[in-house]
This record gives sequence, structure tokens and C-alpha cells, in this order.
Amino acid sequence: MHNCKGSIWIIFFRFLLCLWACGCSDDAGMPAPPAGADRVTACVRLSVRVVGETTRAAVRADATVEEKISSVAVFLVSVDGSGKEDWNDVQYEVVYGTTSSAADVYQARIPTTPGEKKVYVGANLLPGQVHAICGQAEGKGLYTATGAGYDEVIRQFARGTEGIAMTGKAGTSVTVSAGTDVNVDLTASPITLERVVAKVLLVCDTYTDDGGAYVRMSGNAARPSADPGWIRLSDVRYALNTVNRKVYLNAPPDGKDPNHEVDPYVVKDDGGNYVSAPDVAEQQFVYRTLGSVWAEGIAPEAYEEVKFNATKATPPESGAYTGGLYCPENTTATSTASLAGGLDLTGTLNSTQAEIPRLVTTHLLVAAKFVPKQIITGAGTTQTLTSPADAATYLPATTTPVDAEAHAAGTYFTNGSDYYSYAGMKAAIGAGTLKRTDFTAYEGGIGYYYTYIDGTSATDGTIAFSADSGILRNRYYLLRITRFSLPSAALPQPMRATMKVTDWVTSSGNQIIVRPT
Repeated sequence: MHNCKGSIWIIFFRFLLCLWACGCSDDAGMPAPPAGADRVTACVRLSVRVVGETTRAAVRADATVEEKISSVAVFLVSVDGSGKEDWNDVQYEVVYGTTSSAADVYQARIPTTPGEKKVYVGANLLPGQVHAICGQAEGKGLYTATGAGYDEVIRQFARGTEGIAMTGKAGTSVTVSAGTDVNVDLTASPITLERVVAKVLLVCDTYTDDGGAYVRMSGNAARPSADPGWIRLSDVRYALNTVNRKVYLNAPPDGKDPNHEVDPYVVKDDGGNYVSAPDVAEQQFVYRTLGSVWAEGIAPEAYEEVKFNATKATPPESGAYTGGLYCPENTTATSTASLAGGLDLTGTLNSTQAEIPRLVTTHLLVAAKFVPKQIITGAGTTQTLTSPADAATYLPATTTPVDAEAHAAGTYFTNGSDYYSYAGMKAAIGAGTLKRTDFTAYEGGIGYYYTYIDGTSATDGTIAFSADSGILRNRYYLLRITRFSLPSAALPQPMRATMKVTDWVTSSGNQIIVRPT
């Protein structure tokens, strides 16, 4: 038993308690209630069920990761005569043990005072998360994840074999009567637990060419002749950017996360550009560089209509998508109070202002390696590739096989209309037809895209920041890219996505990954 006021128990009482029988538990070694006639030990018996967004039934026995429960923290919060919870009077106990089904029953012995209580439950919580819940006046459980990057932050909420952090509370309050040991049985109505994270999956429409899967760049059939080039599905990566470090472990009634407001986290630099406030990257959000999307992101899955449609509130044992990336909840205000004298972020924003939502709103970053069909060589000629396999052929004016900059599948350069090898660019500059500043380099042929995620509703064409932009806990977001536009190398460009919000779909085993190893 733990008391948030820091009570100290005498070990001798623990020994005496082993000699007494409690109607709710036969566990030896449980802590004794504190001295005082007005104190009792509440023997709380409860079961839990892990649910999705709305209608998910009880847990499935074969779920070994996303529905696993390795520990349960049970909190008793005193309630006054008006029904107000008093988070200055809260006691808790952490019970360890793994569930395999919804029938598992937990038993917690919690010394407390007689009276009306609210029962809160947290599963798979770190010690710091337990103390965050019981140590704050409103019981929201404000918790800040530390660490240098996405992996370190997300593993504080989704800890692999130890399970995903979840919270919930009993639907009604309970009464703890006076006495020595008092039974509180909640097993008839399992307490619903929600994961504090969401899950995001990217799927792409594909066609088959040269034995491989390629994403579409047009609406044509296989081997689209109108496409300007190829993007192999395995050469696409996606990652989440602007990931929240701060969360309320217990869902707040207003749905606003701790970083909901915009103004504290955005400032103008000397050049008039909007940038993160100095402490934001360390204390509020995790940001990514574009290069890290390719290096650390994961590959999307191919779109399959049957699987996409099968991913519903009550998923079948197979035939539904289950993959994705975990993400803490993140909601964002749609306007500022001080920036630009009050700026409506859902309105028309100029290129500088458009950066503001990306500084505070979790969004999807996509990196894709593009191979152009036509490329101008150092000989001044245009080489046309007839299939993706032709990209392995070195171009004219290549002096050495290690000169990847002259390779169609390597780094290439564009003036906005044509694609050049390194040698082709040098020849054009030498001829005086173009300047070096006219060219943009695509390092490794990689371009970047982004799209927002609408937290509450399915959306077709998610591009601009909107009142719905955000990620809510315990949801599963499927974003479908039907076709890619030409990539942008300098800054990520917006892309259209068809989005589906569903109930959580469980992954058995290790199908969900934080990042590839």
C-alpha cells in the first residue's frame, strides 16, 4: 500500500496482518492499515477490460502485446458530500501480475478512511507515472516523457513486453464502511481501460512492375505511361513529427492535452520566421530532421481494399491492418492570442505562417525515393528509362562506377522542369544555359511530403491544418495515399490522404514496432 501523503508503516503490523483473515485476499505479506479508529483497510477486487474507441468487446486471449497487463495501480480517491473528488486524500496500491483474459481478477489492500470513494485504475505504468496521478490536485496525471528522440519518448508509454500504459475509472463511486477490513467488489462491472497512445498506419495504392510493388503517381493502370518516374513501395518511409512529450494520463474532460495552446511554444526569429521557442524541443515536443525520416522511419503497407474495409470496431482474427507507429495524444488550438496579433491557423496562411501548426501539431512526414524516367546526361542528351530496372544502368559521361551522382537511381538535380545527372548539370552550367542556383539537389533521389491527421473524423484530402487536426488516445488512424505527386527536396510538401479513424486493432506478437532494428 502506498499513501500519497507519505505515511510510514511499521513492519511489525505487516507480520500481524498475516495472522488475520481478510474476506477479499489471502495474500501474505500485505501491509497493515495505519493506526487510528477511523482507518480501515479496503479490500478491492476488480477486473478490467481493454477497449477501443467505442464498442470494442473484451480482450482477446491471443493478444500478447497491446492488451497485455503486467501491473495494475488501484487508486482510491475520497469524494465529499457534493460529489467532488478530493485528490489531496488519495491512497493507492500497485498489484503485479499478467492477465491472459478479461476474467482475471486483481485484489488490492488499501488502508483508507470510511466514506465515499472513486476508484481509478492505471495499467502498465512506470513508478513516475503512478506518482504523477496521485500527486496532483486534479488527478489528471500530468507526465512529461524525457529522452532525446521519438524512440525514448514512446517507450515510456508503450514498453514492449511490459505492455502499453492504460488508464480508466469505475463508472460509479463506492462506499467504504467503517470496520477493520472492508470488501469492495467491482468484478461485476469490469473497469474500462484506454491506452494513452494512439496508433498511426500509412498504406499506399500500388501497382506491380518488374516484379515489385510501386506506388502510384497517376490514376492509370499497371505500368502507367504518364507517370514521370517510379517510386518503389519499399523506398517509402514514414514517421511522426512534433510528438508530444507531455500527456495527461487520465483523459481530461475537455479533451485538451497539456500542450494544447500555441502561443507559449512559438516565437519569431530575427529573420521574421516562426520557430520553436528555445525550450520547446527539449521540454514539450520531439522534432525530427528530414534526414531522420528516411533513416529511422518505417515502410508503409500496400493498400488492400478488403483489409482496409475489414479494419473496423470489432476486427476479425485476420484480414485487418494492425501495424503502425504509436503516438501520444496531441490536440492543438486553432488560433493564437499574441502571434501576429491573433492568428486564425485554419485560415489562409502565408508560407511563413504555415509553419506554425507544424511546430505544435503531430503530423505525418513521408520520405520517398523517386527515379525519373528521363534524365539529361553530361553528353547533353536525354536518356529515357523504360522500366525501373533501367535505373541500374550508369549514364553517359560517368567516369567511375562509384560516381553515384551520375546515376539515375542516385542523387539527381532538377531545375523545376527537367532532371539532370551531376554531369548533365555541370554541362548545362558550362554552356551558360543555366546557373547552379537554378538547380535543386535530390540527395539519393529522396523527396519529402507531409499531411496532418484529423483526430475525430475520416477525411479525404487532408492537407491544411483544421479544427479537427490532432491525435486522440486509443484510436487507430489509417492514412491511405492513393497517389504521389512529384517530390519536393527542399521542404516537405503537402500531400492528399484518405483517412480512416477506427477502433484499436490489436496486434499479436511483435507486429507493432517503434522503429526497425
